[in-house]
Formats: sequence, structure tokens, C-alpha cells
Amino acid sequence: MYTLGMPIRYVKKTLDLLMG
Repeated sequence: MYTLGMPIRYVKKTLDLLMG
């Protein structure tokens, strides 16, 4: 769970940057 929690946070930030 912890291993997946980290990447998910990065993906969310990347999506936020891409979406603007």
C-alpha cells in the first residue's frame, strides 16, 4: 500500500501540471 501511495502522489502532481 505504501509503495503504491508514493507513485500515486507523483502521478497526481504530473496530471495537475499537464492539465494546468
